[in-house]
Amino acid sequence: MILKINNKTILNALRDLFVNAFVAVLIIALYSFIFDEKPPFILYLSILIFFIILYLYPTLDIFYSYYWHDQNVLIDIDSEGFLYTKGNESKHYYKKDFREIKIYLTAYKKNNENARLAHTKFFYVEIIMLDETKIILTSLLSCDLYDALIKMYEDIPVSFIITQYTKLKKAN
Repeated sequence: MILKINNKTILNALRDLFVNAFVAVLIIALYSFIFDEKPPFILYLSILIFFIILYLYPTLDIFYSYYWHDQNVLIDIDSEGFLYTKGNESKHYYKKDFREIKIYLTAYKKNNENARLAHTKFFYVEIIMLDETKIILTSLLSCDLYDALIKMYEDIPVSFIITQYTKLKKAN
């Protein structure tokens, strides 16, 4: 299985952002139509805060992760390990060297979905090697990475950690 990050991921994030902004505008227009008056300032303020916290911040976080971590990343997963290619550099990581896989899940919901732990856009995977080295694979690889790791490496312990934050530090 080959996983590649491309511009479609970024476009999907932008689409979600614009659709939700459109919904906010529709709410204000609907209020004006139903009550035949200008919406109160508190409605504008609450929609703005809601929009920034739930949609704008996570989308900007995606761009941050993409800019620092995931440009031109290709991951080829097989039963023996995976090949991580970033730009011109490639490194093979072997399954026999994996100690644990930690999957970080966030509390974000996508649009109007029921709350689910594994939101496919906002999680990242940390693979801990036997020598305590940590490999971080970020959220832009989507649920395909999550599924592939669990299926391919069934004998490696997997732990799920709930977190509120999706930020990762700048790669060295």
